[in-house]
Amino acid sequence: MKSLYADPLVVSQISECIFYHSIDLSEYGKQEGQWDLIGRFDDYINGVDLRGKRVLNVGTASGFLTFEAEKRGASVVSFDVDSALRLQRVPFKNNLYTRDKEAWLSFANYEISAIKKSYWLSHRLLKSQARVHYGDVYNISEELGLFDVVIVGQLFVHLRDVISALASITARCRDTLIIVEGMINNEEPIATLLPRANKPDVDYCFWHYSVGFYKEMLGILGFRFASSNQGVFKCNITGTQGELTTLVFQRV
Repeated sequence: MKSLYADPLVVSQISECIFYHSIDLSEYGKQEGQWDLIGRFDDYINGVDLRGKRVLNVGTASGFLTFEAEKRGASVVSFDVDSALRLQRVPFKNNLYTRDKEAWLSFANYEISAIKKSYWLSHRLLKSQARVHYGDVYNISEELGLFDVVIVGQLFVHLRDVISALASITARCRDTLIIVEGMINNEEPIATLLPRANKPDVDYCFWHYSVGFYKEMLGILGFRFASSNQGVFKCNITGTQGELTTLVFQRV
């Protein structure tokens, strides 16, 4: 029978790793990731108190949010994708994803493995007690139980079907849901399409949704809006500052 939680990966070389978030590791120094949230975690989650809470970090990637939540007294389960078969891409006509799915899967699984290795290397060096479950965000295992706080950081932009993902995620949330994304500052429940025909290399982003969309959908799913925050965070992919919105919801 497959274990609910993953066994740690043994990682000996930092060169095997890809970091999604920047992180400070005592043995290796600061590792630059695609996003740098160092020193900004409390802003990122809008100051939600995590002490003594059971926390689910959905889309953990390199684990920065998990490890920061642990530092604030939380017991954390990290969740992430188990295989590139779960990933979705915009089907640009001539992209590898469309032309040769097997070749794309091989490349994508290599990247997933390297990100998992960054998590487990950091986990060991930071002496983390977090547990990890790999699976399908559209069908998160009920065996994980319920969590006091669920943190979802910059995941929905990469999904085609956010409504199904929200239904799956909120089913694991007992009390507080934290969503951090690039958002449209509008109270109407709308979305904007991100892919552009002249930028086929940006095939990993689908939609930005409005604040109003999340409020309406979370209302449908049994949550009330509690608080919000906007912040500017360093994005190393573009070399610019990216504006992100944090929304906090409470189960009714």
